[in-house]
Amino acid sequence: MSREAFEREEAIFTSIAQNHANLKYHSPIETLINRSNFMSTNSADNLVYSGSLLTVLNELNASLKFPNEENSLKYKIFHPARVIRALIDFKINHPENLGIHQYILDAIKINLAIFQDNSSATKDLEDFTKKIYNNDSDLLNIPIQQKQDMATWLGTDPELSYKAALNVAFQLLGEDIFFIALAHGGTIAGMDVFLRYLELSGNSNSDFYVARFSRNKHQDKQLQLDEIELDYIREKSKGKHIVVFEEDSVKHRTYQDASNYLKSIFSETDIIAICNAELGHFTPNN
Repeated sequence: MSREAFEREEAIFTSIAQNHANLKYHSPIETLINRSNFMSTNSADNLVYSGSLLTVLNELNASLKFPNEENSLKYKIFHPARVIRALIDFKINHPENLGIHQYILDAIKINLAIFQDNSSATKDLEDFTKKIYNNDSDLLNIPIQQKQDMATWLGTDPELSYKAALNVAFQLLGEDIFFIALAHGGTIAGMDVFLRYLELSGNSNSDFYVARFSRNKHQDKQLQLDEIELDYIREKSKGKHIVVFEEDSVKHRTYQDASNYLKSIFSETDIIAICNAELGHFTPNN
């Protein structure tokens, strides 16, 4: 190991130790599981939902304004991923609607802020909702149906997310990353891993994105990225490592295939694939 590499490794170890002792990001998932048994089958019922983008946005807005209401914490955790889910599905089903990409980027930014308890999140979400209502109100009718998925629930365990973030921080020495969470199941855990990575490593120049690769529910043959998204990733990942994340996997299949697909396009970019949990005896629903 060169002296430069040794010093960089020593610096990231020191940064992780210091940041770990003074964490500012507190995973909302941890707050939820402290109230119940994370491993219980009933806990996976938190993933069940039936509604529309309108109902999700209304409930999420209310949860931020009235955080002490009974369902506010659950909405804060699960609804951000449902907003992203609805917009991504719409993008795939309506490739002619090019404006959807900005909504996806806006939703990702706001939802990360919600997970961080950022003071701007309430106003930003309200403005985002008004923007859709005033300019593309048809989007509010997008249906959102989500079933119980024990595999996804177990893969969302914040302890696993912490370990994943720590492993990436050590492996990449806290360098800049472009993090891609595989939807739909990996969105919640992906945000948790990404935000933990930023804090543990002290990194402030990394990016987060979500792309659908759903073999079971949607029979996706490959990562669902269009040319606009590939151009976005190409630009934003310059000088960064691409990290492909899945919350749970069977025989490494989905996240490794996603990684290989991206390697075929971004051949000069370092790409790693990570997973919170290998659960070969489960059949994921997402």
